[in-house]
Amino acid sequence: MNENILKKEFQLPKCDKKALGRFILSFLIPNIVFLLVCFFLSATRPVINIDYIFPCLLLAFNNKVIRITGVLSYVVTILIEAYMIIVQFFHFLDLAALRDFIPFVFDAPSEYIFLYSLLVLLLIVLPLFAWYLNEKQQKIYVTLLSIFVFALYYLFGYMGGFTYTYQKSDYVAKNYYIFSQFRSVETLRDGLFTRSLYEPAQLLPYPKDREDRERAAEVIKPPYNGKILLIVSESLNSLKNNQAQQEVFLKVIEQKNNYDFLVLGEIRVDGATVQGELRELCNLTTENGHDTRHFDMGNFSMCLPQILNKQNYHTVSFHGAGSTMYHRRSLYPKLGFKKMVFNEQMQDKKRCHSFKGTCDSEIFSLVAKEFANNDKSFVYWLTLTSHYPYSKKDIFNNRFECEKFDIKNDSYICRNIKMHTQFFDQLAELIQQPEMKGVEILVAGDHMSPTFEENIASIRKFKTTSFLHLKIKD
Repeated sequence: MNENILKKEFQLPKCDKKALGRFILSFLIPNIVFLLVCFFLSATRPVINIDYIFPCLLLAFNNKVIRITGVLSYVVTILIEAYMIIVQFFHFLDLAALRDFIPFVFDAPSEYIFLYSLLVLLLIVLPLFAWYLNEKQQKIYVTLLSIFVFALYYLFGYMGGFTYTYQKSDYVAKNYYIFSQFRSVETLRDGLFTRSLYEPAQLLPYPKDREDRERAAEVIKPPYNGKILLIVSESLNSLKNNQAQQEVFLKVIEQKNNYDFLVLGEIRVDGATVQGELRELCNLTTENGHDTRHFDMGNFSMCLPQILNKQNYHTVSFHGAGSTMYHRRSLYPKLGFKKMVFNEQMQDKKRCHSFKGTCDSEIFSLVAKEFANNDKSFVYWLTLTSHYPYSKKDIFNNRFECEKFDIKNDSYICRNIKMHTQFFDQLAELIQQPEMKGVEILVAGDHMSPTFEENIASIRKFKTTSFLHLKIKD
Protein backbone atom coordinates (compact mmCIF):
# COMPACT_ATOMS: atom_id res chain seq x y z
CA MET A 1 0.00 0.00 0.00
CA ASN A 2 1.26 3.45 -0.88
CA GLU A 3 2.37 5.27 2.29
CA ASN A 4 1.62 8.65 0.67
CA ILE A 5 -2.06 7.72 0.48
CA LEU A 6 -2.13 6.87 4.21
CA LYS A 7 -0.39 10.11 5.08
CA LYS A 8 -2.61 12.22 2.89
CA GLU A 9 -4.98 14.28 4.99
CA PHE A 10 -8.67 14.14 4.19
CA GLN A 11 -10.09 17.62 3.60
CA LEU A 12 -13.70 18.68 3.04
CA PRO A 13 -14.30 20.75 -0.08
CA LYS A 14 -15.01 24.40 0.45
CA CYS A 15 -18.65 24.87 1.37
CA ASP A 16 -20.81 26.62 -1.20
CA LYS A 17 -23.01 28.59 1.19
CA LYS A 18 -25.40 29.72 -1.52
CA ALA A 19 -26.01 26.15 -2.64
CA LEU A 20 -26.55 25.05 0.97
CA GLY A 21 -28.92 27.97 1.45
CA ARG A 22 -30.96 26.81 -1.55
CA PHE A 23 -31.22 23.35 0.00
CA ILE A 24 -32.47 24.83 3.29
CA LEU A 25 -34.95 26.96 1.35
CA SER A 26 -36.34 23.92 -0.50
CA PHE A 27 -36.95 22.33 2.90
CA LEU A 28 -38.43 25.42 4.58
CA ILE A 29 -40.73 26.70 1.80
CA PRO A 30 -43.35 23.91 2.03
CA ASN A 31 -43.30 24.23 5.82
CA ILE A 32 -43.97 27.96 5.56
CA VAL A 33 -46.71 27.47 2.94
CA PHE A 34 -48.61 24.93 5.03
CA LEU A 35 -48.17 26.96 8.20
CA LEU A 36 -49.95 29.81 6.40
CA VAL A 37 -52.67 27.46 5.15
CA CYS A 38 -53.21 26.21 8.70
CA PHE A 39 -53.37 29.77 10.02
CA PHE A 40 -56.13 30.76 7.59
CA LEU A 41 -58.08 27.54 8.21
CA SER A 42 -57.62 27.65 12.00
CA ALA A 43 -55.85 24.30 11.83
CA THR A 44 -52.57 23.17 13.34
CA ARG A 45 -49.39 21.34 12.30
CA PRO A 46 -45.77 21.02 13.45
CA VAL A 47 -43.74 24.19 12.88
CA ILE A 48 -41.23 22.01 11.03
CA ASN A 49 -42.37 18.87 9.26
CA ILE A 50 -39.24 16.70 9.11
CA ASP A 51 -40.61 14.63 6.22
CA TYR A 52 -39.50 17.18 3.58
CA ILE A 53 -35.81 16.66 4.37
CA PHE A 54 -35.70 13.21 2.74
CA PRO A 55 -37.02 14.20 -0.73
CA CYS A 56 -34.83 17.33 -0.65
CA LEU A 57 -31.80 15.14 0.07
CA LEU A 58 -32.64 12.88 -2.90
CA LEU A 59 -32.96 15.96 -5.12
CA ALA A 60 -29.41 16.98 -4.16
CA PHE A 61 -27.90 14.01 -6.02
CA ASN A 62 -26.80 14.22 -9.65
CA ASN A 63 -28.42 10.95 -10.69
CA LYS A 64 -31.64 11.61 -12.64
CA VAL A 65 -33.45 8.51 -11.34
CA ILE A 66 -32.68 9.46 -7.73
CA ARG A 67 -33.86 13.03 -8.36
CA ILE A 68 -37.14 11.84 -9.90
CA THR A 69 -37.61 9.62 -6.86
CA GLY A 70 -37.08 12.75 -4.79
CA VAL A 71 -39.84 14.58 -6.68
CA LEU A 72 -42.25 11.68 -6.16
CA SER A 73 -41.36 11.59 -2.45
CA TYR A 74 -41.95 15.33 -2.28
CA VAL A 75 -45.43 14.89 -3.82
CA VAL A 76 -46.33 12.11 -1.37
CA THR A 77 -45.16 14.29 1.54
CA ILE A 78 -47.41 17.15 0.38
CA LEU A 79 -50.38 14.78 0.08
CA ILE A 80 -49.83 13.50 3.63
CA GLU A 81 -49.53 17.09 4.81
CA ALA A 82 -52.84 17.98 3.15
CA TYR A 83 -54.52 14.90 4.62
CA MET A 84 -53.45 15.85 8.14
CA ILE A 85 -55.10 19.25 7.68
CA ILE A 86 -58.31 17.86 6.17
CA VAL A 87 -58.76 15.22 8.86
CA GLN A 88 -58.90 17.93 11.53
CA PHE A 89 -62.30 18.88 10.10
CA PHE A 90 -63.47 15.59 8.58
CA HIS A 91 -62.37 13.26 11.37
CA PHE A 92 -63.74 10.11 9.76
CA LEU A 93 -61.76 10.33 6.51
CA ASP A 94 -59.19 7.73 5.60
CA LEU A 95 -57.24 7.33 2.38
CA ALA A 96 -59.81 4.98 0.90
CA ALA A 97 -62.62 7.45 1.56
CA LEU A 98 -60.65 10.21 -0.17
CA ARG A 99 -60.01 7.89 -3.10
CA ASP A 100 -63.76 7.20 -3.45
CA PHE A 101 -64.45 10.93 -3.45
CA ILE A 102 -62.10 11.83 -6.35
CA PRO A 103 -64.60 11.15 -9.22
CA PHE A 104 -66.96 13.79 -7.81
CA VAL A 105 -64.46 16.62 -7.49
CA PHE A 106 -66.04 18.75 -10.20
CA ASP A 107 -69.55 18.29 -8.79
CA ALA A 108 -68.41 19.65 -5.43
CA PRO A 109 -69.18 23.13 -4.06
CA SER A 110 -66.90 25.96 -5.22
CA GLU A 111 -65.05 26.08 -1.87
CA TYR A 112 -64.00 22.45 -2.32
CA ILE A 113 -62.91 23.05 -5.90
CA PHE A 114 -60.80 26.02 -4.81
CA LEU A 115 -59.01 23.92 -2.19
CA TYR A 116 -58.48 21.08 -4.68
CA SER A 117 -57.05 23.52 -7.19
CA LEU A 118 -54.74 24.99 -4.57
CA LEU A 119 -53.50 21.53 -3.65
CA VAL A 120 -52.86 20.63 -7.31
CA LEU A 121 -50.96 23.89 -7.77
CA LEU A 122 -48.79 23.13 -4.74
CA LEU A 123 -48.19 19.57 -5.97
CA ILE A 124 -46.77 21.01 -9.20
CA VAL A 125 -44.99 24.17 -8.09
CA LEU A 126 -43.30 23.08 -4.85
CA PRO A 127 -41.54 19.95 -6.24
CA LEU A 128 -40.43 21.81 -9.38
CA PHE A 129 -39.06 24.64 -7.25
CA ALA A 130 -37.22 22.12 -5.06
CA TRP A 131 -35.79 20.48 -8.20
CA TYR A 132 -34.42 23.82 -9.36
CA LEU A 133 -33.03 24.82 -5.95
CA ASN A 134 -31.13 21.56 -5.49
CA GLU A 135 -29.26 21.43 -8.77
CA LYS A 136 -25.45 21.17 -8.40
CA GLN A 137 -25.52 20.57 -4.66
CA GLN A 138 -22.55 19.43 -2.54
CA LYS A 139 -23.77 16.06 -1.33
CA ILE A 140 -21.48 15.95 1.69
CA TYR A 141 -22.84 19.16 3.22
CA VAL A 142 -26.51 18.54 2.54
CA THR A 143 -26.11 15.02 3.96
CA LEU A 144 -24.48 16.36 7.14
CA LEU A 145 -27.20 19.01 7.47
CA SER A 146 -29.91 16.38 6.99
CA ILE A 147 -28.36 14.23 9.72
CA PHE A 148 -28.32 17.27 12.00
CA VAL A 149 -32.02 18.00 11.32
CA PHE A 150 -32.94 14.36 11.97
CA ALA A 151 -31.00 14.55 15.24
CA LEU A 152 -33.06 17.61 16.26
CA TYR A 153 -36.24 15.73 15.40
CA TYR A 154 -35.13 12.72 17.42
CA LEU A 155 -34.27 14.85 20.47
CA PHE A 156 -37.11 17.38 20.43
CA GLY A 157 -39.85 15.61 18.49
CA TYR A 158 -39.74 11.83 18.50
CA MET A 159 -38.31 11.56 22.03
CA GLY A 160 -38.88 14.89 23.72
CA GLY A 161 -42.41 15.80 22.69
CA PHE A 162 -41.41 19.48 22.61
CA THR A 163 -44.76 21.17 21.91
CA TYR A 164 -46.23 24.62 21.45
CA THR A 165 -49.77 25.93 22.00
CA TYR A 166 -51.56 27.49 19.04
CA GLN A 167 -54.52 29.77 19.60
CA LYS A 168 -56.72 31.67 17.15
CA SER A 169 -59.92 33.09 18.59
CA ASP A 170 -61.54 30.13 20.38
CA TYR A 171 -59.38 27.55 18.62
CA VAL A 172 -56.69 26.13 20.91
CA ALA A 173 -54.48 23.17 20.08
CA LYS A 174 -51.05 21.76 20.81
CA ASN A 175 -48.50 20.54 18.33
CA TYR A 176 -44.81 19.83 17.99
CA TYR A 177 -42.12 22.29 17.03
CA ILE A 178 -40.50 19.59 14.91
CA PHE A 179 -42.19 16.33 14.01
CA SER A 180 -43.09 13.90 11.21
CA GLN A 181 -46.53 14.24 9.65
CA PHE A 182 -46.24 10.71 8.30
CA ARG A 183 -45.73 9.45 11.84
CA SER A 184 -48.66 11.62 12.96
CA VAL A 185 -51.03 10.09 10.43
CA GLU A 186 -49.92 6.56 11.28
CA THR A 187 -50.43 7.28 14.97
CA LEU A 188 -53.80 8.87 14.27
CA ARG A 189 -55.08 5.92 12.25
CA ASP A 190 -53.12 3.21 14.07
CA GLY A 191 -51.57 2.11 10.79
CA LEU A 192 -54.86 2.22 8.83
CA PHE A 193 -53.63 4.97 6.53
CA THR A 194 -51.07 2.87 4.72
CA ARG A 195 -53.12 -0.32 4.99
CA SER A 196 -55.99 1.41 3.18
CA LEU A 197 -53.78 1.52 0.08
CA TYR A 198 -54.12 -2.20 -0.47
CA GLU A 199 -56.83 -3.61 1.82
CA PRO A 200 -60.41 -3.77 0.44
CA ALA A 201 -63.38 -2.25 2.24
CA GLN A 202 -64.97 -4.43 4.91
CA LEU A 203 -68.59 -4.60 6.00
CA LEU A 204 -68.92 -5.14 9.75
CA PRO A 205 -71.64 -5.18 12.43
CA TYR A 206 -72.11 -1.72 13.91
CA PRO A 207 -70.11 -1.71 17.17
CA LYS A 208 -71.89 -0.73 20.36
CA ASP A 209 -69.02 -1.21 22.77
CA ARG A 210 -67.92 2.42 22.52
CA GLU A 211 -69.70 5.40 24.03
CA ASP A 212 -69.57 7.27 20.71
CA ARG A 213 -71.43 4.54 18.83
CA GLU A 214 -75.22 4.81 19.02
CA ARG A 215 -78.06 4.24 16.54
CA ALA A 216 -81.31 6.17 16.28
CA ALA A 217 -83.18 3.55 14.22
CA GLU A 218 -83.36 1.28 17.26
CA VAL A 219 -86.68 3.06 17.95
CA ILE A 220 -88.27 1.58 14.80
CA LYS A 221 -89.45 -1.77 16.12
CA PRO A 222 -91.79 -4.57 15.10
CA PRO A 223 -94.67 -4.78 14.67
CA TYR A 224 -93.79 -2.12 12.12
CA ASN A 225 -96.03 0.82 11.40
CA GLY A 226 -97.71 0.70 7.99
CA LYS A 227 -96.05 3.92 6.81
CA ILE A 228 -92.50 4.84 7.79
CA LEU A 229 -90.33 7.79 6.75
CA LEU A 230 -86.65 7.52 7.71
CA ILE A 231 -84.54 10.59 7.00
CA VAL A 232 -80.76 10.60 7.44
CA SER A 233 -80.01 14.30 7.71
CA GLU A 234 -76.66 15.54 6.42
CA SER A 235 -74.56 17.28 9.11
CA LEU A 236 -77.38 17.56 11.66
CA ASN A 237 -76.03 18.61 15.05
CA SER A 238 -77.27 18.46 18.59
CA LEU A 239 -76.85 21.94 20.04
CA LYS A 240 -75.55 22.31 23.58
CA ASN A 241 -77.89 25.25 24.10
CA ASN A 242 -81.22 23.50 24.65
CA GLN A 243 -83.21 26.64 23.85
CA ALA A 244 -81.43 26.92 20.49
CA GLN A 245 -82.09 23.23 19.82
CA GLN A 246 -85.79 23.72 20.52
CA GLU A 247 -85.80 26.70 18.15
CA VAL A 248 -84.56 24.48 15.28
CA PHE A 249 -87.44 22.00 15.81
CA LEU A 250 -90.00 24.64 16.81
CA LYS A 251 -92.45 24.30 13.89
CA VAL A 252 -92.54 20.53 14.30
CA ILE A 253 -92.97 20.75 18.09
CA GLU A 254 -95.84 23.22 17.73
CA GLN A 255 -97.93 20.44 16.15
CA LYS A 256 -97.41 17.97 19.02
CA ASN A 257 -101.16 17.61 19.55
CA ASN A 258 -101.33 16.00 16.11
CA TYR A 259 -98.91 13.21 17.07
CA ASP A 260 -99.34 9.93 18.91
CA PHE A 261 -95.87 10.62 20.32
CA LEU A 262 -92.93 12.99 19.84
CA VAL A 263 -89.39 12.26 21.04
CA LEU A 264 -86.35 14.51 20.62
CA GLY A 265 -82.94 13.14 21.47
CA GLU A 266 -79.30 12.87 20.58
CA ILE A 267 -76.97 10.09 19.54
CA ARG A 268 -73.21 9.88 19.67
CA VAL A 269 -71.84 8.71 16.35
CA ASP A 270 -68.64 8.55 14.36
CA GLY A 271 -68.10 8.07 10.65
CA ALA A 272 -68.90 9.40 7.20
CA THR A 273 -72.31 9.77 5.55
CA VAL A 274 -72.28 6.30 3.98
CA GLN A 275 -71.50 4.84 7.39
CA GLY A 276 -74.39 6.85 8.83
CA GLU A 277 -76.70 5.32 6.23
CA LEU A 278 -75.54 1.77 6.91
CA ARG A 279 -75.79 2.42 10.65
CA GLU A 280 -79.43 3.47 10.53
CA LEU A 281 -80.67 1.19 7.75
CA CYS A 282 -78.76 -1.98 8.52
CA ASN A 283 -76.98 -1.74 11.88
CA LEU A 284 -73.74 -2.12 9.89
CA THR A 285 -70.60 -0.10 9.26
CA THR A 286 -67.60 -0.20 6.94
CA GLU A 287 -63.87 -0.09 7.45
CA ASN A 288 -61.22 0.92 4.94
CA GLY A 289 -63.45 2.85 2.59
CA HIS A 290 -66.99 2.70 1.31
CA ASP A 291 -66.73 0.59 -1.84
CA THR A 292 -69.64 -1.76 -1.17
CA ARG A 293 -69.99 -2.93 -4.78
CA HIS A 294 -68.38 -6.28 -4.07
CA PHE A 295 -70.27 -7.13 -0.89
CA ASP A 296 -72.56 -10.15 -1.10
CA MET A 297 -76.32 -9.61 -0.91
CA GLY A 298 -76.42 -11.88 2.14
CA ASN A 299 -74.55 -9.26 4.13
CA PHE A 300 -77.60 -6.99 3.92
CA SER A 301 -80.33 -9.49 4.83
CA MET A 302 -81.06 -7.70 8.13
CA CYS A 303 -81.37 -4.23 6.60
CA LEU A 304 -84.70 -2.59 7.37
CA PRO A 305 -85.78 -2.29 3.69
CA GLN A 306 -85.04 -6.00 3.17
CA ILE A 307 -87.09 -6.93 6.23
CA LEU A 308 -90.01 -4.74 5.14
CA ASN A 309 -89.87 -6.09 1.58
CA LYS A 310 -90.74 -9.51 2.98
CA GLN A 311 -93.79 -7.89 4.57
CA ASN A 312 -94.92 -6.47 1.20
CA TYR A 313 -93.91 -2.85 1.86
CA HIS A 314 -93.23 -0.48 -1.01
CA THR A 315 -89.59 0.56 -0.42
CA VAL A 316 -88.24 3.71 -2.04
CA SER A 317 -85.14 5.87 -1.55
CA PHE A 318 -84.51 9.55 -2.31
CA HIS A 319 -81.18 11.34 -2.61
CA GLY A 320 -80.48 14.60 -4.44
CA ALA A 321 -76.96 13.69 -5.59
CA GLY A 322 -76.01 11.51 -8.55
CA SER A 323 -76.52 7.75 -8.29
CA THR A 324 -72.82 7.00 -8.86
CA MET A 325 -71.68 8.92 -5.78
CA TYR A 326 -70.29 6.33 -3.37
CA HIS A 327 -71.77 3.63 -5.64
CA ARG A 328 -75.30 4.12 -4.28
CA ARG A 329 -76.76 2.92 -7.58
CA SER A 330 -75.41 -0.55 -6.80
CA LEU A 331 -75.67 -0.28 -3.00
CA TYR A 332 -79.34 0.64 -2.57
CA PRO A 333 -80.79 -2.45 -4.34
CA LYS A 334 -78.66 -4.58 -2.02
CA LEU A 335 -80.18 -2.79 0.95
CA GLY A 336 -83.64 -3.71 -0.35
CA PHE A 337 -84.97 -0.66 -2.18
CA LYS A 338 -87.34 -1.47 -5.05
CA LYS A 339 -87.44 2.12 -6.28
CA MET A 340 -84.62 4.66 -6.25
CA VAL A 341 -84.84 8.37 -7.02
CA PHE A 342 -81.57 10.25 -7.58
CA ASN A 343 -80.65 13.53 -9.25
CA GLU A 344 -80.92 11.84 -12.66
CA GLN A 345 -84.64 11.23 -12.08
CA MET A 346 -85.24 14.83 -10.93
CA GLN A 347 -83.72 16.85 -13.75
CA ASP A 348 -86.77 19.13 -13.83
CA LYS A 349 -86.23 20.13 -10.20
CA LYS A 350 -84.24 23.07 -8.84
CA ARG A 351 -80.58 22.34 -8.17
CA CYS A 352 -78.69 23.57 -5.13
CA HIS A 353 -75.00 24.20 -4.61
CA SER A 354 -74.12 21.06 -2.68
CA PHE A 355 -72.57 18.73 -5.26
CA LYS A 356 -74.86 20.31 -7.88
CA GLY A 357 -77.69 18.10 -6.64
CA THR A 358 -81.46 18.44 -6.40
CA CYS A 359 -82.49 20.77 -3.57
CA ASP A 360 -84.01 19.06 -0.54
CA SER A 361 -86.86 21.58 -0.72
CA GLU A 362 -87.91 19.96 -4.02
CA ILE A 363 -88.22 16.46 -2.56
CA PHE A 364 -90.91 16.97 0.11
CA SER A 365 -93.76 16.78 -2.41
CA LEU A 366 -92.29 13.62 -3.96
CA VAL A 367 -92.18 11.96 -0.54
CA ALA A 368 -95.85 12.79 0.07
CA LYS A 369 -96.83 11.14 -3.25
CA GLU A 370 -95.19 7.87 -2.26
CA PHE A 371 -97.36 7.64 0.85
CA ALA A 372 -100.47 8.68 -1.10
CA ASN A 373 -100.05 5.89 -3.63
CA ASN A 374 -99.15 3.00 -1.31
CA ASP A 375 -100.85 1.64 1.82
CA LYS A 376 -97.65 0.05 3.17
CA SER A 377 -94.60 2.22 2.47
CA PHE A 378 -91.07 2.62 3.71
CA VAL A 379 -89.55 5.84 2.38
CA TYR A 380 -85.88 6.59 2.97
CA TRP A 381 -84.40 10.02 2.30
CA LEU A 382 -80.75 11.00 2.53
CA THR A 383 -80.64 14.80 2.50
CA LEU A 384 -77.99 16.75 0.62
CA THR A 385 -78.44 20.54 0.72
CA SER A 386 -77.06 20.85 4.26
CA HIS A 387 -73.69 19.42 3.20
CA TYR A 388 -70.63 21.55 3.97
CA PRO A 389 -70.01 24.42 3.08
CA TYR A 390 -73.67 25.29 3.78
CA SER A 391 -74.05 27.66 0.87
CA LYS A 392 -75.76 30.98 1.64
CA LYS A 393 -77.42 30.76 -1.77
CA ASP A 394 -79.44 27.74 -0.58
CA ILE A 395 -80.83 29.49 2.51
CA PHE A 396 -84.24 31.12 2.03
CA ASN A 397 -85.51 30.82 5.61
CA ASN A 398 -83.79 33.02 8.21
CA ARG A 399 -86.11 32.30 11.13
CA PHE A 400 -83.23 31.13 13.34
CA GLU A 401 -81.51 34.22 14.75
CA CYS A 402 -77.91 33.16 15.36
CA GLU A 403 -76.80 36.21 17.32
CA LYS A 404 -79.64 35.62 19.80
CA PHE A 405 -77.77 32.46 20.85
CA ASP A 406 -74.27 33.96 20.79
CA ILE A 407 -73.47 32.43 17.40
CA LYS A 408 -71.68 34.63 14.89
CA ASN A 409 -74.03 35.57 12.08
CA ASP A 410 -73.06 34.22 8.63
CA SER A 411 -70.51 31.84 10.15
CA TYR A 412 -70.45 28.26 8.91
CA ILE A 413 -72.04 27.20 12.17
CA CYS A 414 -74.85 29.71 11.76
CA ARG A 415 -75.48 28.68 8.15
CA ASN A 416 -75.61 25.02 9.15
CA ILE A 417 -78.21 25.70 11.84
CA LYS A 418 -80.28 27.91 9.54
CA MET A 419 -80.33 25.17 6.91
CA HIS A 420 -81.64 22.63 9.38
CA THR A 421 -84.19 25.06 10.77
CA GLN A 422 -85.31 25.63 7.19
CA PHE A 423 -85.56 21.87 6.64
CA PHE A 424 -87.60 21.19 9.78
CA ASP A 425 -89.94 24.09 8.99
CA GLN A 426 -90.64 22.43 5.65
CA LEU A 427 -91.00 19.05 7.34
CA ALA A 428 -93.64 20.65 9.58
CA GLU A 429 -95.52 21.69 6.44
CA LEU A 430 -95.22 18.16 5.02
CA ILE A 431 -96.64 16.72 8.25
CA GLN A 432 -99.83 18.74 7.69
CA GLN A 433 -100.51 17.12 4.33
CA PRO A 434 -103.39 14.58 4.29
CA GLU A 435 -101.15 11.96 2.64
CA MET A 436 -98.99 11.92 5.76
CA LYS A 437 -101.66 10.74 8.21
CA GLY A 438 -100.44 7.74 10.21
CA VAL A 439 -96.82 8.07 9.08
CA GLU A 440 -94.06 7.29 11.58
CA ILE A 441 -91.13 9.66 11.04
CA LEU A 442 -87.54 9.32 12.23
CA VAL A 443 -84.96 11.99 11.37
CA ALA A 444 -81.38 11.21 12.44
CA GLY A 445 -78.12 12.98 11.70
CA ASP A 446 -75.37 11.11 9.90
CA HIS A 447 -72.54 12.86 11.79
CA MET A 448 -71.60 16.18 13.35
CA SER A 449 -71.06 19.01 10.92
CA PRO A 450 -67.47 19.65 9.82
CA THR A 451 -66.41 23.29 9.61
CA PHE A 452 -63.23 24.94 8.36
CA GLU A 453 -64.06 27.88 10.59
CA GLU A 454 -64.10 28.07 14.40
CA ASN A 455 -63.06 24.43 14.59
CA ILE A 456 -62.98 24.00 18.36
CA ALA A 457 -65.66 26.66 18.90
CA SER A 458 -68.04 24.52 16.85
CA ILE A 459 -67.54 21.59 19.20
CA ARG A 460 -68.50 23.87 22.07
CA LYS A 461 -71.76 24.68 20.28
CA PHE A 462 -72.53 21.06 19.33
CA LYS A 463 -72.85 17.90 21.39
CA THR A 464 -72.98 15.34 18.61
CA THR A 465 -75.91 14.63 16.27
CA SER A 466 -79.61 14.64 17.08
CA PHE A 467 -82.76 12.72 16.17
CA LEU A 468 -86.48 13.37 16.04
CA HIS A 469 -89.05 10.55 16.27
CA LEU A 470 -92.80 11.01 15.97
CA LYS A 471 -95.96 9.39 14.65
CA ILE A 472 -98.67 11.45 13.02
CA LYS A 473 -102.18 10.58 14.15
CA ASP A 474 -104.37 8.68 11.67
